[in-house]
Amino acid sequence: MPNLTAVRFSEDHLGLDPITTTVQQGESLVGPLLAISSCESFPPKRLTCFTHEQANAPGQAIELHLCPGGAIPTIPGKTVVCIGNCFVEAKLRIVAAFR
Repeated sequence: MPNLTAVRFSEDHLGLDPITTTVQQGESLVGPLLAISSCESFPPKRLTCFTHEQANAPGQAIELHLCPGGAIPTIPGKTVVCIGNCFVEAKLRIVAAFR
């Protein structure tokens, strides 16, 4: 059976902490995060798209971290869930999601 997914969006002007809170709330409402991508074709604002799998959210909260220069940070005790383009404070940045 194919996975069912839900899509949520955040506007481009938010910082990483409020974006992380939005994603964590999305996980508690619709399920675990699967992917992050930028959406630049929705006028008048650029958006970041978060795709969630509709299932019970895992117990450990998601954490988002910037990847300066494309380098994926190492977070002790955490595993990379996905990596994608995300608008953080109105700039397109590479972000890694960890659980």
